[in-house]
Amino acid sequence: MGGTTSRIQDDVLPLSGPREKVSQILLKIWQYFHVHMYVPDDLTAVAWQRGLRRQFGRTQQFELINSGTEKFSTDFKVVNPTSN
Repeated sequence: MGGTTSRIQDDVLPLSGPREKVSQILLKIWQYFHVHMYVPDDLTAVAWQRGLRRQFGRTQQFELINSGTEKFSTDFKVVNPTSN
């Protein structure tokens, strides 16, 4: 009986293959919403929102378009192609 119990536990407890992928995806979704939905105790709401915006901005692929005539010290237009 001892061998059967360990075999069943080995088949059920460790996740592998598609079950492991689903488990990892669900964990990442939970972590994302948990972090992005609740203000941490050590931050103000304003500081928390600022941090979320900075984090989002770092993950985006922005394009800079020189809208002036000079190469430096001119106006640039910032475009996010994924949101257009």
